[in-house]
Amino acid sequence: MEDGVDPFIGKHPSEGMVVAWAVVASVLHYSISYALVNHPKLQWLWQGITIGSTGVTVIHNTKIGIRPFGHNEPHSGACGEPD
Repeated sequence: MEDGVDPFIGKHPSEGMVVAWAVVASVLHYSISYALVNHPKLQWLWQGITIGSTGVTVIHNTKIGIRPFGHNEPHSGACGEPD
């Protein structure tokens, strides 16, 4: 992963790509959570790890300028670019 950039969506994704990625990730998370409904300990572990890591990723992405419904254009200091 180059400079913390997700290889699936790239360094400067379009707004549509960010939203699409969020939708796919949400559907996948729900599906796995539903499949684990009969295994409460595994479901709790899955929920904790994935929701926690998603929170960290959202904070990181916001800091580097990647956010849904925002301008994801490169600007000075974004994505490890020099000021």
